[in-house]
Parts: sequence; C-alpha cells; structure tokens
Amino acid sequence: MNKGIAAASGDYCLFLNSGDWLLNSEILLSVSKLNLSEDILYGELLFDFGNSTTKIGKLPDKLNIYYLFNGNIWHPATFIKTKLFQKFGPYNTTYKIAGDYDFFFNTIAIQKVSTHYVEFPISGYNTNGISSDASNTKLIQQERSNIHKKYLQPGQIE
Repeated sequence: MNKGIAAASGDYCLFLNSGDWLLNSEILLSVSKLNLSEDILYGELLFDFGNSTTKIGKLPDKLNIYYLFNGNIWHPATFIKTKLFQKFGPYNTTYKIAGDYDFFFNTIAIQKVSTHYVEFPISGYNTNGISSDASNTKLIQQERSNIHKKYLQPGQIE
C-alpha cells in the first residue's frame, strides 16, 4: 500500500487488497459526482462470508475518538486525500495488520481531519483475509493497544 501511496498522483487514494473489489464499474464516478472535498470519505462495505452469505456494513455518519477506540473504518471503502499521506506519512509497517488503523486513529481521532460518510456501498470484502482470521485476534488487539498508548494519555479513554 505504501508503494501505491508513493506512486499516487490523484487527489484521493483508495486501497483494494486481495479479496477486495469495487461493487460496480460506476462507483468511482458516483463518488466523484458527490463533489465532496473532505480529507477522508468513507462508505459502506459489503462483507462476503462465502456460501452466498453477504451483509452490508454501515458506519456512523460522524466519527470521533470514542468510536475509533473500539471500532474502525474500512480501507476498501475509504477515499483518503493523498496530501494526508504527505503530511502524516504512509502506513506504519511495524504493524503487521493495524497499519491502516494507526493512520485512521491518528488522522481522524487525534488530528481531527475532515470526514464525510458516503451512504452507499463502495466495495466488497472477502472475510477470509488476514484481518478476519480469528487466529490473528490477539495480534490485532496488541497492535491496537500499542497504537492507543502511542496517541493517548493513560486514562484518557476508558
């Protein structure tokens, strides 16, 4: 993803990894037609659980530190202004799974960049990936805990 950031020349970056896809060929045009200017645009995500089982994930229309402390936004359904990576740096590769969480927690919860919720599904996500694998739960929790310690004072969020 950091290689993509370095090569990006557009106003926004959207990351689709293995198992992610845009829901249709018009999604980029649909988002563009909204004529939004916020730093981060985030939308709904189709979760594909296999065996024809899917669910649309919805997020709150306003994000804050309390939501992000326990939750996250989904990078396959999030447009990030390229200039944010120039200002705050690319994803921290010391995290095996939570590099995007670190970036979102810092930029949204701590730096308070502007956000806008796009109320329709952007992408699909196959739940067989590394971040959905139950065997990685402990690692994800540890990485998130380290991120919280990096940005928060003890007792700031309880």
